[in-house]
Amino acid sequence: MTVDEALLDERLFLECIEDNFYSKHVTDSTRDGAVLDPVVSSEADLAGEVTVGDCLGSNDHNMLTWHCHFNSKNISLLQMKLDFTRADRFYSSWLN
Repeated sequence: MTVDEALLDERLFLECIEDNFYSKHVTDSTRDGAVLDPVVSSEADLAGEVTVGDCLGSNDHNMLTWHCHFNSKNISLLQMKLDFTRADRFYSSWLN
């Protein structure tokens, strides 16, 4: 891959993120002064407190840590279940 092809791929990737309203959460460099390890989400508040750590072992990329922020709702579903054995006894008393 040539340098021009790599730059085109990078530009297309960034345009895709912006066109689809994704949020980039990594602002510090992760390898040799560049942001090569993105954390991307569809919600701006989903990932926060992104920190760039040291390299792990002999890897030349820095480790990333972040917190995921999301809300959850407990939804209680009430489901009616018919008990036909009871219905037979109930209606049989009416029929007799």
